[in-house]
Amino acid sequence: MKLYFPHTDSCFVCGDDVPNGLHLKSFYEDGFVKIEFSAFDGIGGYMGVVHGGIVATILDEVMTWTSFAFSSYMRLFYTREMSIKYKKPVTMNKNYVAISEFMYEKKSIIFVRGYIQDLSGNIHVQSKASYFPMDEEKSIKGLKASRFVKNLTYHPKILQFYKDLNIDKH
Repeated sequence: MKLYFPHTDSCFVCGDDVPNGLHLKSFYEDGFVKIEFSAFDGIGGYMGVVHGGIVATILDEVMTWTSFAFSSYMRLFYTREMSIKYKKPVTMNKNYVAISEFMYEKKSIIFVRGYIQDLSGNIHVQSKASYFPMDEEKSIKGLKASRFVKNLTYHPKILQFYKDLNIDKH
């Protein structure tokens, strides 16, 4: 069962109000946080290949939600450091999934890894990253800007976060 995370209207990756945005939704499934996407025209770089910065952005999004879902913090996160290894091109007009998993937490830093694979399971890109929590005020402000889609089921930690802070889910 897919358990989704909310989106922010102005976010390039997940926002619905960004005309040239990616409009992707992160979800938890089978112990991992994932994003399914199609490499469409408009996000390309050189000769039918998705721009490497777009690939990194998608991985950063999925790994940020992994930090939230698996850490001991009830906060949103900032990227601290990220490394990427491009193994195969992510090519246009194909379907992919970005997958991320929690590695460990040490001294308020969250360590995760992620990868992008095609639907045959071939890994095209690998990444490792670390994240640090936002302060409570900024986390609350970010959550108040987040949106929920009525027909989706959401991850229990995000629902608890809203409940604990008495934030309306819109």
